[in-house]
Amino acid sequence: MIPRAGRWALPYPSAALAPIGAALLIWASTQDWYSVPVRWNTATDSWDELRPKAEQGFHDLSGLMGLALLGAWIVGLCRSFAPLLVAAIGLMLVGLFPSAALVHDAEVGSAACWFERSHRSLVWLGGDIALSKGASEDLLGEDVLIGEQPVNFRTLPSPQRLTRDEPLSLLSPTVEWLGYGNAFAAFVKPGWFAAVLGFLLYMAGCVFAAPNRRVRIREGAGAVSAGLVATVALALVPVHHAARALDGAEAATAQGLHLEALDGLEACAAHLPLFAHDSHFVAQRGLLARRAGLAESSVARLYLARVRENQVTPAIAADSFREVLENPEISLAERREAGRALARIGANHLNTGLIERGRRVLEEAKVVLGADPKVEAALQLSWLREGELGQLEASTERVIALYDGVRLPSGAAVVALGIERLARGYLAAGDAEAAARVAARRGRAR
Repeated sequence: MIPRAGRWALPYPSAALAPIGAALLIWASTQDWYSVPVRWNTATDSWDELRPKAEQGFHDLSGLMGLALLGAWIVGLCRSFAPLLVAAIGLMLVGLFPSAALVHDAEVGSAACWFERSHRSLVWLGGDIALSKGASEDLLGEDVLIGEQPVNFRTLPSPQRLTRDEPLSLLSPTVEWLGYGNAFAAFVKPGWFAAVLGFLLYMAGCVFAAPNRRVRIREGAGAVSAGLVATVALALVPVHHAARALDGAEAATAQGLHLEALDGLEACAAHLPLFAHDSHFVAQRGLLARRAGLAESSVARLYLARVRENQVTPAIAADSFREVLENPEISLAERREAGRALARIGANHLNTGLIERGRRVLEEAKVVLGADPKVEAALQLSWLREGELGQLEASTERVIALYDGVRLPSGAAVVALGIERLARGYLAAGDAEAAARVAARRGRAR
């Protein structure tokens, strides 16, 4: 029997769960919660990572609440409802982190979403990995084509769906508006999981510590349910405002008030920054800018380059996008959109046998886009065909490092693709020993 006299007389499960939960919260405040690789640093031979601006605030929240809840346990307050309610509020706030990290931090969100989209274009059934298997009979992969490049970049469901769709069809969009998409799952770090688990363990400890556990379970379930509803409601408030801004932009466009329509799009972007990086949103801004007489603006010139992309030769199209990139006032969304266009053009050059020209355009795209698995894989193919084994080996090492901290199980297939191409390159150069060494690494990559 455990003695129950005095302020330390807490049932054993509470004595274990509550302080462990509080300790996890304190530990979580010192760990990374989310980061996206964005650019290769030649000085450190590693990927520079981008972290959400809001992460420090969530670190502070986790640490302070962990200390407060630990203090509540020490003085024996776990028997009351107050610490459980505080933990439930903390869980609700931590649940808003994906929204703050991606939806409301466009720089981080767009990099993460595009990485995941680029990766998916490699590993799906008709992607580069599938196209490379069993297709090439020569070592240099002359008969291997680069898979279709993503033309349009989708970031979030249109906020107008919130007011126009049937409620039952809004489950999937709501999850994305909350930030819980594939891009969050791919780059989330242990710190966020520790914070979530910390609050849950502390709440469990409070339940075990209660004189009447049945009543406390009902209270806890009510607090968690209320927190879940509040989390969704808070996350959907900016979505609602963004939808109203888009409705206003549509009405202004119908009346020929293009400058007012542009203002509506800017208001939408202010409420949902990540949505402003959607290809269709950027194109709409460009069209309205041209109609409003702002033809020399970067977004209007980008729109015109996109329209003409399939009407002119790839070389002329590439020059148009280069001119857009030279504009000092270009936004991040426009810059990345132009970079994706260069990646498409470079891949087209490779597929038509213009290896050197394709490589040069792809290298330009890489400067703009940074960490892009699709561009890196296309460059690997170009280096294989040109016999640039040093570049190919360096790229393989970069891809290995790139996927080392990413939660994408299919990343091993992308790594294996690069290793296979490197082994082919050594075989084509007559170095069977190096090819065997590299091929052994491919087996381990699987």
